[in-house]
Amino acid sequence: MSEQHVRIVVADFGPVDRWTWEERIASLVDSVPRGEFDGTGTDLGTGEFEVFIYGPDANALVAALTPFLRESNAAGMRLKVLKRAGDVELDLEPVDIG
Repeated sequence: MSEQHVRIVVADFGPVDRWTWEERIASLVDSVPRGEFDGTGTDLGTGEFEVFIYGPDANALVAALTPFLRESNAAGMRLKVLKRAGDVELDLEPVDIG
């Protein structure tokens, strides 16, 4: 099976501490079999902060992250989630986290 991908794009952390948030994301990814928190970066074109996550099942990764991401949005963060649940040639698709 090909490696699948989840990307979280943060436009604004609001009042949420970035480092604490990032540690929690990494911990949740670790709870998914063979999930890998691959790091973060800032898109120089948009200034948005990005989180890169990989594993054999993008849907399982999203399921593990969704409750915390909903809390993050409720706390004032502005973020979006994208996933690629298949081959690397497929485009990332938006995920509704509710």
